[in-house]
Amino acid sequence: MTHLVEIPGKGLGLVAAKDFKAGDKIIEESVTLFCPRQVTSTKQAIQLLQQFKRLHTVDKIKVRKLFCLGKNTVFRIFSTNSFSINSKYCGLFIKTSRINHSCIPNACYNCNGSFDKQVTAIRSIVKGQEISISYIDKFWQERAVREQEL
Repeated sequence: MTHLVEIPGKGLGLVAAKDFKAGDKIIEESVTLFCPRQVTSTKQAIQLLQQFKRLHTVDKIKVRKLFCLGKNTVFRIFSTNSFSINSKYCGLFIKTSRINHSCIPNACYNCNGSFDKQVTAIRSIVKGQEISISYIDKFWQERAVREQEL
């Protein structure tokens, strides 16, 4: 249970609509758009556009409203918001894409190769608190190295 709200200095983000304990499932969702990693960006763009055209109108609007670096195209939105699924595929998950980054996150997402994504609390989150994840998986590196990667 989450709400999408304006987070000062960050834009839109998700906040908890109820209290979560460490280990609680926050979000579970299926991939909205996906593409293979090992093809050209042109082929990726074509595949993504074909999938996008098949989406329900509501989902098309949700995808179009996601933050985008550069020109607002389906390919750019995907590139800005996608997650690794496994070594062969990456995918866009609408709800999970709304979660902002933190170097000290209170949630994490699975990387088990499934086309379903689950976000889980890694510590207590109180109702109204922003839900955050780390966009990188190298917690053991120095802060400067993590910031450079971001």
